[in-house]
Amino acid sequence: MTFKQKVEKAVREALPKGASCTVLLTKSGVRDTVIVRVITSAWKSLPGYIRVLRIQNRIRNFLSPSDQQKILRVNVFTPDQLREVILHGVRGTSSSTPGKTVSPAFKKLAAKLRAAQLGRGARKKLSNEELLKAALAKIHKS
Repeated sequence: MTFKQKVEKAVREALPKGASCTVLLTKSGVRDTVIVRVITSAWKSLPGYIRVLRIQNRIRNFLSPSDQQKILRVNVFTPDQLREVILHGVRGTSSSTPGKTVSPAFKKLAAKLRAAQLGRGARKKLSNEELLKAALAKIHKS
């Protein structure tokens, strides 16, 4: 039985009878570890961390220690949550914008602001932080 089959079997046994799910294994980029993403409508009313704990406990009881070390992280999404993440982006981890939402629309807006800044004769490309500071300075002057 392959690693993926073992993880899928553990996840399916953790879910209530009749609940469907999709299990995605994605390489994490950290050694040979993977991120396990489970998309299911089971336990919709429960908080996310409890859904994750249920899956993690089942994986811990089902997989060998060497297989457990291959898992870096477990995510459990409802279909609605996954749709929200895809449409609106994820939380950023950049030090200049901790906890801010980084969505495609935000990136387009930042690109337009930079283009406008460069169009007004700016000599260098400004970072997001510098661009925001310049905008705040203009607001305080007026």
